[in-house]
Amino acid sequence: MKVSLINAEWLPVPPVLGGAVEETLYETATLMKSPDFTVISPWAKEVSTDLCEKTFHHVDVEAQAQRISDVIGDKIPVEMGSGRALRFFAYMNGVADAIEDIDPDVMQVHNRSDIVSFLSKEFPQKPLIAYMHNQPWFVGKRIDESIPNVSKFVFVSHYLRDLWAKEYPGCDESSTVIHN
Repeated sequence: MKVSLINAEWLPVPPVLGGAVEETLYETATLMKSPDFTVISPWAKEVSTDLCEKTFHHVDVEAQAQRISDVIGDKIPVEMGSGRALRFFAYMNGVADAIEDIDPDVMQVHNRSDIVSFLSKEFPQKPLIAYMHNQPWFVGKRIDESIPNVSKFVFVSHYLRDLWAKEYPGCDESSTVIHN
């Protein structure tokens, strides 16, 4: 079974710029040592390419943003601007390309409800696991529309599962706790 773990759009895996979630993804991927187990994360110049042959797939967010700008030019919506929204949109385009290339059987999104929402719409036929490391108010509010499309919710503590269940009761029905 092919599984792709998908990180948020800010820090790369391997965790050359830090990050607790990124460290967890890196350790999990290196322990699996399987070509059917991949991690998708943003690219950073600090990432050594010799570590990334089969397991780690990187999205060059800046190149994706430039590609979008080249295609739609000055038609980029004002609210998207050049900040967080454009970065997210560019990263999602790259993630979608990687998912199409890798064609995993299961997608596991770490800590970003916006990514869960996007991928559940973009790839509705693929099972999706939402793996949450933080409180619901930290990772966004878009998960409620995706709950019916999530196969499993994983939380890193019972405390977090309880917080999420209080905020989004639907996610409790298909949840489990796996400590880091």
